[in-house]
Amino acid sequence: SGEYEKGVNELSIFIEKDPHDIYCYISRAIGYYYTGKTNLALADNNVVLELDPNNARAIFNRSLCYHTLGMFE
Repeated sequence: SGEYEKGVNELSIFIEKDPHDIYCYISRAIGYYYTGKTNLALADNNVVLELDPNNARAIFNRSLCYHTLGMFE
């Protein structure tokens, strides 16, 4: 999980520089998810879907977060 945390930190720097880069949000969400920070992963996937409502990867990843958190639509 140390590598995921390092990646999350690096991606956060990129997001500060370009807050509209959906690929950084998707990648950071995966890092958050695998480090047990599912609520933060969910938040990043929601940002992606605000910027790109039909993004299939964010929709799928968000469903994983919902499942992990016991939240079902």
